[in-house]
Amino acid sequence: MDPALCSEFLTFLGSGTRADVKSQALEYVLGVSATPEGRRSLCELPELVRAVLDVTSDPAPSVIQDSYHILVNLTSDPGTHRFLLEIPPLLPALAERLTDPRYLYADSVCIALCNLSREELSCRAVIAALTDPGLNKLLEMICSPQYNAAAALHYLGPLMCNLTQLPEGRSFILDRSR
Repeated sequence: MDPALCSEFLTFLGSGTRADVKSQALEYVLGVSATPEGRRSLCELPELVRAVLDVTSDPAPSVIQDSYHILVNLTSDPGTHRFLLEIPPLLPALAERLTDPRYLYADSVCIALCNLSREELSCRAVIAALTDPGLNKLLEMICSPQYNAAAALHYLGPLMCNLTQLPEGRSFILDRSR
């Protein structure tokens, strides 16, 4: 993706931009994120990926869903994990949103975290972002099918499975006192 085009997209993703304009810009970025080459080119543009993360808090549902689809596409490629881990608010924001019982987009968040936790390095970062209260919350979520009425959380089991590839994840799950 051309850096000049990137800076133009950043103006379209700003907080004062109309939702239809943001949607059009995100639709283009979503198409770019669907290919390995596109994901690699997006990794060269941290400010654009940060802007995509920022619009996950937009008031327009279509904008939020498209931005999460982009994040899911980016996290699906292990080659992007190191880059994504360098975006400061990403993991804490995703961990907080996943455990919010009223968050409408928890399914997309769960998929992104599941994707990120497949590789050991990024799994360590995910488990660190979740910390002990977050891991307890994940267990509570698995045991409460209606934890989030707006989200099915089908990827919660695979996320927990991925976390057990690390000794600290296994010891947490196997601790009989929980």
